Amino acid sequence: ALSLRFQELADGEGLDRAEAAAMWGRLAASRSLVEIFATPMLTRWSDRVGRRRVIIFCTCALICESLFLAQASSLLALGAVHVGFGMLADSHGALEYSCIADTVPEQQRAVAYGRLSTAVGLGLV
Repeated sequence: ALSLRFQELADGEGLDRAEAAAMWGRLAASRSLVEIFATPMLTRWSDRVGRRRVIIFCTCALICESLFLAQASSLLALGAVHVGFGMLADSHGALEYSCIADTVPEQQRAVAYGRLSTAVGLGLV
């Protein structure tokens, strides 16, 4: 849905397909870069305040991001929201994997990690 919204705004701003594709790539790379630096900070924060609180906070941030993205009226606004909320994203599942490491006995962790990965994969399908 985000790529469709992006294309809609790009068409509205008069960008051709090649320019829009290049801008989309820069946006995605910027978000990923922000997440690379933010994820370790989120996991350290969850060590201090608790995993549940941080997971709930990240989920609320995702909801807010979705609402702001839907209301974005320009590519600049859309990019700022998407990259800005990347600081609060846990799209790599570090917190969830930390929960498994904290609560599941070592002998059963491989199965638990497999189930989590399967659930995420099925969710994407």
